[in-house]
Amino acid sequence: MRPEMRSAVAKFERFIVTTTTSKHRLFVWLHHPVLPDHQLIVFASDSDYFFGLLHSRFHEVWALKLGTRLETRPRYTPTTCFEKFPFPHPTSAQEATIAAAAKELNELRERWLNPPEWTVEKVLEFPGSVNGPWARYVDPKTVDPKTGIGTVRYPRLEPRDAECAAKLKKRTLTNLYNERPAWLDLAHRIVSALVMAACLVLVWFLYSTLMQFRQIAGYLPVSTSAFGIMLIVCLSPGFIVLGSVWLACLKSEYAPVSMPRRHGADVCRWNCRRLRSCFFSLTSCSQAWDARRTLYAKL
Repeated sequence: MRPEMRSAVAKFERFIVTTTTSKHRLFVWLHHPVLPDHQLIVFASDSDYFFGLLHSRFHEVWALKLGTRLETRPRYTPTTCFEKFPFPHPTSAQEATIAAAAKELNELRERWLNPPEWTVEKVLEFPGSVNGPWARYVDPKTVDPKTGIGTVRYPRLEPRDAECAAKLKKRTLTNLYNERPAWLDLAHRIVSALVMAACLVLVWFLYSTLMQFRQIAGYLPVSTSAFGIMLIVCLSPGFIVLGSVWLACLKSEYAPVSMPRRHGADVCRWNCRRLRSCFFSLTSCSQAWDARRTLYAKL
C-alpha cells in the first residue's frame, strides 16, 4: 500500500501528516510503525522548520484559497496547496528560530492533549524482528544472531486511571482548535510572525500573483524593471491600496485559480481582503512576544 510513500518516510524517525478534509488545517507528527492511509497527506520531513512553515498563517490562507471543498469543509489538494506554494529561502539563523517556535507550538499542544498529571509512560515488551516494522524499537542486546529476533521495547502513554481516561477522551485537536485558547493563538501568531520576518511575504504575494496571471493569461503584464518598481511601492505604507489598484488595472481580468473571473473593482477588494487575512500588524507581534512568557508560565 503506497510503496513510494513508505519508502520516502522510512529514513525518518517521524513525519508530518494532515487530513485531506478537515474543518481546521492541522499538521501533526506521526512516528513509526504508524502507517497513514489514503485519507492523510504525508510530508516526508522531520524538520521542525518545515512543520512551522506549514503551520504559518500564510500557508493556511493559501491552502484555503487554492484548495477544494467537500460541501463546506476545506480539502487539502497537494497540486495547488503544496506544489504551487512559494516556499521561502531563509538564512540558517532564521530557520533555526522558526524551528524553535514550531517545536514549542507542538510541545504545548502535546502537553494539553496528554497532561503529565493524567498520563503515565509504560514500556510494552514483545518479540520482534530486526527487519520488521518494529525494528527501531528492538533492543540490540536481545537480538538472536541466527533468527534476527529480539525484544521490542515500545514506550507509550496511558491514562493513570479510569477517571483520567474519561477526561482524556475529550482532549482532541478538534476540540482544542474549536476553543482556540489564548496560548494556542499566541503560539501560532509567533510562528507566523517569524515566517513573515524571514521570508519577505510581500515578495511572495507579488511573485505568486504574477505567476498565476501568467498561468491564466499566458504572458506577464509587466517587465522585469516594472516588477522591481512594484516591489519598492509595495514596501511603502500604502502598499495595500497601490498594490490592489495595480492588480485591478492589469491588461486582463485577474482571477484567482479557485475563484470565478471578476472585474477590476472586485479584484481590488479581493486583494485587500487577501492581504488583511495574510498579515497582522507588527505591533501585535511584539506584544505577543512580551506576553508569551506570562501565558506559558500559567500552563
